[in-house]
Order: sequence, then structure tokens, then C-alpha cells
Amino acid sequence: MLIHVRDAESVSRPAGSKLFIRLKGELKMSEKTVNILLSGVGGQGILFASNLICDVMLSKGYDVKKNEIHGMSQRGGSVTSHIRYGKKIYSPVIPKGEADFLVGFELLEGYRYLYMLKNSGLFIVSFGEWEKNPRL
Repeated sequence: MLIHVRDAESVSRPAGSKLFIRLKGELKMSEKTVNILLSGVGGQGILFASNLICDVMLSKGYDVKKNEIHGMSQRGGSVTSHIRYGKKIYSPVIPKGEADFLVGFELLEGYRYLYMLKNSGLFIVSFGEWEKNPRL
């Protein structure tokens, strides 16, 4: 399933923010491991978003593991963050084809990691233009 962030009903944009997704309902502890893959380019806030998600899941009592790849991020290169949470997590790396959610902060980087998404997974991608750092 693909959600275009400009068309999603669950998205509102408070003053001063780029994107805010309102979650409905309570999170309940389950035996299921949830896998979230964030992808984008340096400077888009991938690492901040992954830290935020991890902090929320930890505060809800989940075991959380995170893995980041950001080698060329300062030059506008690819950045990914694997987030896994559940009752007990042993590895921070999402196996190929097992991501429940793939969030593409940039269109091409989102498509680059589609192979990581499970068949029943949710692909959320931004179609907005991304301007590289003008200092480069």
C-alpha cells in the first residue's frame, strides 16, 4: 500500500512543522516484532526521526533495537535506519522482505529499498522536491 503524504487523511500540518501524523488508539504490547525502515538523504532528519520513534517505543515498554547507515550523509548521500521493536528483539537488522513499514523521506531512496518491504507492508513516501545543501 502506498500513501502519498499530501493525500493522506491522517496528516495535518501544524504551523512550523513539515509533517505530523496523528496516531489513533493505544499501543498494546504484543508478541509480534515490528520492523520499520526509514530511508532518505543526509540532512532530512532520518536519524532524528529514528531516535524519536525509538524513544516512544521504549517509553511504551517495548524492547527496541536500531541500526543506522549514514556514511556519506554530510554530502547528501544515502541514509537508512532500521528500527525493530517488540517484546524481545535480538538483532537490530531487518531481514530482507520483512519490513512492516518503509518510510521514504525522498522518492528515489524510498524506491531503492522496496525489496525490504514485506508483501503486506506499508510504503510511505514523500513526493516533495529535496534541495541539496546550497553550500555544496
